[in-house]
Amino acid sequence: MLRRGEGPVRLEEDRLVVGRDTGDGPPASVGSLKGLLVGVLPQVELTEPIITVDRACGFSKHLLHMVGAEARSPAMLVHLYGAILAQATNLGPVAMARASGLSYEQLAHATAWYLREETLTAATDEVVNYHHRLPAARLWGDGTSSSSDGQRFPVPVKAANAGALPRYFGFGKGISVLTGVTDHYATFGTRVIPTRVREGLFALDEIFALRDRDSELSITEHTTDTAGFTDLLFGAHDLVGLAFSPRIRDLADQRLWHLDDTIVPADVRGLIRNKIDSGRIAEHWDDLLRLGASIHEGTVLPSLVLTKLQAYPRRNALARALQEYGRLVKTLFILRYLQQPDFRRRVGSQLNKGESLQGLRDKVHFARHGEIRQRQLADQVAHAGCLTLVVNCIAAFNAELLGRAVDELRLAGFEVSDDDVAHVGPTMTEHLNVHGRYHFDLSGAPKALRPLAVRSQSTAP
Repeated sequence: MLRRGEGPVRLEEDRLVVGRDTGDGPPASVGSLKGLLVGVLPQVELTEPIITVDRACGFSKHLLHMVGAEARSPAMLVHLYGAILAQATNLGPVAMARASGLSYEQLAHATAWYLREETLTAATDEVVNYHHRLPAARLWGDGTSSSSDGQRFPVPVKAANAGALPRYFGFGKGISVLTGVTDHYATFGTRVIPTRVREGLFALDEIFALRDRDSELSITEHTTDTAGFTDLLFGAHDLVGLAFSPRIRDLADQRLWHLDDTIVPADVRGLIRNKIDSGRIAEHWDDLLRLGASIHEGTVLPSLVLTKLQAYPRRNALARALQEYGRLVKTLFILRYLQQPDFRRRVGSQLNKGESLQGLRDKVHFARHGEIRQRQLADQVAHAGCLTLVVNCIAAFNAELLGRAVDELRLAGFEVSDDDVAHVGPTMTEHLNVHGRYHFDLSGAPKALRPLAVRSQSTAP
């Protein structure tokens, strides 16, 4: 590839120079499609996606009382919705009672007795499975690829797990909420972690937790940004049978490794100059396989064992062997990444999906300047779980709505390509009102699409 001068990669005196890919932005037709969709989609209140999606998949059946299941009246269901929204919007039960007319006592009761990690996780899995089965979801992916990224939230109260925020987030303390996102915009995992840790160390926890839950997802490839990769993680993902495909900043500065310099062509030997200690890998190969099997079968929590190995890599023989193996896997990944433009675009696209969902989370979580004021970890986890549940409801609601809107546009004579719809995604919020008063109408029918405000393509001169 270097000899042929293909792509944005070139060699300058044994130094790799990686430029930007050209023409990777969305086509102009995507902007036109968004304009048409905004004109067609109905204006909806924030309560409607929750009610509509629950009516379609029944996620609320998993929100059980702490002492067991009980008969649920429509009034109790409304207060459950209100309690979920109170956490997701960060309003809290007092402000939600004022904005909705619901009983504060009932909202507080639902929050304390129904909304906890295990019930919210099961409810979220139900919504994700529903999203996974929607026809429109196939335009964005098949649910086999995922990405993870942490979102920082300030914590202005005294909380044992709150740590100093990175400088570019401002001063003060906070927490990081790590979310796992599929290629069709479903958030399948939510975890509260310290702000200063490597986020990639915790990504495997959520992926393998899916196997113990009623999830229809089957993740085979995982993506992170630069803050989420280490040599150790490349080795760990490979040992458990997952492809690890991070987007690495300053890719040209990464060290490449070989097993034997005699097999490296002379004109790139200066680029691939570091030698793998294959003897160390061979010596501990059985231990590496045992580690991979333990993670794969759920015997150990991935983040726990990887954090320990990451902390003392030079003192631990297994950590050093895993690091050597990871360097080999990382080198193969980088070479593939440099040579395949479609692969680079897929990695970037998956991370962009996660960022667009984080933008949706920011829009929903608008009150109190986005600060999380719970002191206990369990309450913070429930708070983050409610936000994930609401965001998943909006994404699934939008996916179903976009499918209907695209069909309507095509019937009107507009040429709408699946590629353009794939660029749009179900994170549009122009039609969504998150502020004001909240009404919970359980008897209301789903809103119809608005009539086209422009002439159809077939009648245009």
